[in-house]
Amino acid sequence: MDAVEYLKEYERMCGSFRKGCGGCGIYELRRGGEGCQSIIKRHPEEAVAIVERWSAEHQPKTRQSELLKLFPNLKIENGAAAICPQAVEKDFECNFDQKTCEECTREYWLSEAEDEES
Repeated sequence: MDAVEYLKEYERMCGSFRKGCGGCGIYELRRGGEGCQSIIKRHPEEAVAIVERWSAEHQPKTRQSELLKLFPNLKIENGAAAICPQAVEKDFECNFDQKTCEECTREYWLSEAEDEES
């Protein structure tokens, strides 16, 4: 896991603990009223290992992962569902000035799926 991925996954992990930090491996290393950043400075290797482990156990739901639950034999091209987003999203607009069809399709299908409760 590189530094950028660590930071993104740390934020995702932190955001997953909606009420308080109970259950967070980093928070469990605290002393007294110590904050997460102090803990990370004191235990950098452990913090990275905790985030890596959490990330592996909590892969984000993507549009594609949810679609694959319904259609496990879905055709995948270059890592993404071989379906144009316009075919499933009535208000979707392609932006060919900035992206290729392949880039647009990958971005759409690999983006995080929204929970119904959101």
